[in-house]
Amino acid sequence: MANANSDLVKASYIEYLAKEEEQRQANYVAYRNYYNGEQKTQITARMRKFLELDSDQEFCANYCALVVDALNERLHVTGFMSDDDAVDKAIAEILKANRFDALQVMLHLQGLIDGDAYVMVDWDAEKGMPTLTMQYAYTDSSVGGTADGVKMHYSDEEVGKALFASKRWLVTKGEGTGTTRYANLYYPDRVQKWKSETGEIDWNVYQELWWANPKTHEPLGIPLFHFPNRLGAIGNFGESEMRRALPLQDLLNKTVIDLIGGMDNAGFPAAWLFGVNQEQIASLSIHPGGIIAISDSNARVEWHTPQALSQLQAMAEYVSMEIARVTDTPVSRFQTTAQRGSAATLQQEERGLVQKAEHRQVIFGNAWEDALMFALKLMRTFGGVELPDPLPMLSCQWQPAATPDVAGDTVRAEKMIAAGIPLEYVAKKIWGLSEDEWASIEEMKTREEARTGNVGAVLMRNFEKGLMGNAQPAALAAPVTQE
Repeated sequence: MANANSDLVKASYIEYLAKEEEQRQANYVAYRNYYNGEQKTQITARMRKFLELDSDQEFCANYCALVVDALNERLHVTGFMSDDDAVDKAIAEILKANRFDALQVMLHLQGLIDGDAYVMVDWDAEKGMPTLTMQYAYTDSSVGGTADGVKMHYSDEEVGKALFASKRWLVTKGEGTGTTRYANLYYPDRVQKWKSETGEIDWNVYQELWWANPKTHEPLGIPLFHFPNRLGAIGNFGESEMRRALPLQDLLNKTVIDLIGGMDNAGFPAAWLFGVNQEQIASLSIHPGGIIAISDSNARVEWHTPQALSQLQAMAEYVSMEIARVTDTPVSRFQTTAQRGSAATLQQEERGLVQKAEHRQVIFGNAWEDALMFALKLMRTFGGVELPDPLPMLSCQWQPAATPDVAGDTVRAEKMIAAGIPLEYVAKKIWGLSEDEWASIEEMKTREEARTGNVGAVLMRNFEKGLMGNAQPAALAAPVTQE
């Protein structure tokens, strides 16, 4: 009896996990649709014609995209730092080879939209370089998804402990000939490749590859790295930046549609016709500047007076402000230029957004550091690049999340320099210069000092030879440079 109860509990728990996963995938689909403006709204055929919309198009005032984009603009990685020159050089090569500037923009954006985004790290033997590719979270076709994508599978007993990763996709063999489903399972020490020709019921392993150091046989680890938004909000997975805004977005769409309907009625008020039969009504054409002619002396026309639009306008503004409040998005993102406050007001408004961005920088930064450490491990294992073992810790460097306060920064920098604080510290702390940028400045200073020193030496030699006179020395007209 005990075993029967245990099996029942286990089956119940598995069913719960399956439903939870199905709901998560359905949410991914909904979030992607809302960001792209594909939002279900109720709009009449008359308003659809008025807005000149296609039959398969929905009208919406898409504030969800504003919420996501406002935060994504504050998430820009400027580089990675370690205490080893060879490691720093290898990282620079990896970032350049993988076009990291574009990769990070796409990944941060998808992480904010879905709540979860991923990077796969692999080894390209032909190029002799690790590859970093962004991966979408898996969405099944049963919930309106694309039936491809990846997922990290975590332990049920230990939060944050990854057991393995999976990647699934479909390949269409030809029109009317069906599709083949593929799935790769990535364990710390091996990769299993599965496929099915008959849907979800008949999966078979067709290849298994060991994923370990060929010399030490040490497992290399799971090559998928998870970038969750709002980590810890709902277990191991993240939360879309739009989640709290969705109900308000629906309400805003409804309010704007009502406002459009009110404007339509105000521009084309309804006519009440009395003493006219249906055939006569059908022959009438009511349009701006038109004249209604009715021969029946008992007929009359009354015009419906539309309600004022101020209440609908106030409601639309209220809902948009609520979206800003619940998502910590600056109100100025939803306002016209004429409505915006002073620089001090805008700086105060963005405080919540800055805190959000700094939090995401910590979470995303840790994932980037783990991914780059893994790439370095592959470089050392398969590329023969001499790197320290163990590898040093990496530090992900971010562009400051706050809007630059040029005037305030200048005042603070002047005070720090006057107090005797080294210029290098001020440049890095206040102006956010990286190590490479500061090194470039120092190199330019050295060249300038050499150039001006060279001009001074020429002038001194001319003076000693008595050549100064009233003529301008050739050295001033064409300075000698020392590179």
